[in-house]
Amino acid sequence: MAKNKGNKKDKGNAKGNNKGNEKESNEIKRGPIQMLKDNTLRIQLQVKPNAQISQVIEYTNDYVGVQLSAPPKDGEANTECVKYMAEALGVKKSEVSLIGGMKSREKVIRVETSDIDGIEKRLKSLVN
Repeated sequence: MAKNKGNKKDKGNAKGNNKGNEKESNEIKRGPIQMLKDNTLRIQLQVKPNAQISQVIEYTNDYVGVQLSAPPKDGEANTECVKYMAEALGVKKSEVSLIGGMKSREKVIRVETSDIDGIEKRLKSLVN
């Protein structure tokens, strides 16, 4: 009986994963930037805290590399991440939110804009 319960859970997870994949297939993805159905952008970041200055250092197919001047303690790096990314992207701080990776160097932000071309161009131009 224990095996059946495990199999049911596995089937449930597989169904959940398929729904997620279907949802993603209807959305625009360009490298580390994804436009969601609600016309906001989701951007994959890889952050390096404790840098001398906050800056974009890399743009790959998988993530945007960002150095942050804040340390990774007490949420300081997360706060700096939102603040810096808003400034770097030319949007209001209230239009950027951290939606994943609160305790990780791999973070996900949501930006309240549908201008995927402008954001992609801006991020690429910031790479030092």
